[in-house]
Amino acid sequence: RFECVEIPDAPILQNVTIIDSPGVLSGEKQRLERGYDFSGLVRHWAERSERILLLFDAHKLDISDELKEAIQSLKGNEDKIRCILNKADRVGAQELMRVYGALLWSLGKVVGTPEVMRIFVGSFWDQEYQRADNAVLFDAEKNDLMMDIHDLPKNSTVRKINEFAKRLRHVKVHSLVCDALRSKFSMMSLSSNATQQTKMLEHEKLDDTFHKLAKQHSLHLGDFPDPGEFRKNVEELDIKIWEFERLHQGYLQATDALLANEMPLLFNKLGQGARAAKANKGE
Repeated sequence: RFECVEIPDAPILQNVTIIDSPGVLSGEKQRLERGYDFSGLVRHWAERSERILLLFDAHKLDISDELKEAIQSLKGNEDKIRCILNKADRVGAQELMRVYGALLWSLGKVVGTPEVMRIFVGSFWDQEYQRADNAVLFDAEKNDLMMDIHDLPKNSTVRKINEFAKRLRHVKVHSLVCDALRSKFSMMSLSSNATQQTKMLEHEKLDDTFHKLAKQHSLHLGDFPDPGEFRKNVEELDIKIWEFERLHQGYLQATDALLANEMPLLFNKLGQGARAAKANKGE
């Protein structure tokens, strides 16, 4: 079911691979069984992609139940999403304005992010527009979309560096959490270590531990795990926190140095490389 096509004369594909997912079913077709987990497939590729393009037809705007599930499966990848309102040359300017507003409103309910989603409006093919009254707008939107795709390799590097920094912060937070919990075990307690751990992992107590650590170490609460998810993972993996070794402060200092010194150097080198590339092109 998975097919690959090579197009040698497309410059934009030199550094970008486009994956076209199966079309979304609507109407009566939604009752058909695909034979595979469509939302799972979308989630799989979304996590491995740098850009997610959602295509809508201006003359047939319909967010079906399956499309709604597919969009919801993109949770955690909202910053990668761009919408394309295609075949916009088939409707007049006034109707296009209404369709654009309706799409924004519908997506706002499904995606659930405070930011207004970027929607590229046009007719994205190599034929002449059926209605030329919005040609200037369509051309500008097409150029913006092509620039967005053209910049993906550079933006991909930036995103990977940011993701690496995010993981470093999470490693630091988890290390501090586990060390704080380990230090609470008392050899004088009449309760067993397992019983003590169960009490420590109660939602309110764990949440209180997170808040105290965040204040003590000037950490952002957004870098802490969900208390319920943390407890679930500890229990499912049968982790015995009381067996952990004491956290070495040198590890924390090395992590802080990496975040404070090495990460800015990476961004600086990336900026220098981008400026050099522009100079070579005469931009």
